[in-house]
Amino acid sequence: MSTFEVVDLPSGYIPCDKEIADVIAILNKKGYETKASCAGHNNCIYATEEIEADIQKLDKIKNNPGYRICRIENNKIYYKGEIVGGCSYIWFCKRYEFNNIPQGFKYDDDGNLFKLLNYYKDDECFKRKSNKELEDELKSNWNSLREWALNLKDNNK
Repeated sequence: MSTFEVVDLPSGYIPCDKEIADVIAILNKKGYETKASCAGHNNCIYATEEIEADIQKLDKIKNNPGYRICRIENNKIYYKGEIVGGCSYIWFCKRYEFNNIPQGFKYDDDGNLFKLLNYYKDDECFKRKSNKELEDELKSNWNSLREWALNLKDNNK
């Protein structure tokens, strides 16, 4: 039976998505302490803030698959813009100097790893990748991370 009490996380708990849980475990066991991660996801959502535009932009907004019109009133269009991509990332507790990183991944300013996932084949966001294409791309990212982590030298002192 759940008590729905607020409790601290158990000691040593590291939040992560199940798709890369083994990668995060490998990194931490090898001495590369992580604090957050995301496998990346194939789900398009709309930004929560509505955008207001003049009615003259109706055709442009209506013809862009990345926009969803919420309402039109008083010669104004209210719409939301789709988030057109996602990101796989691993945040580390400190900066580590790796000899190499998985293909396509980059460092951010704090030394964390990330790789962007674009849901579209084109910059104008008209040709969306199929779910299979996105899932294949994500699986490839996870496999690259896994192979990279397995081949890292032990960093335990």
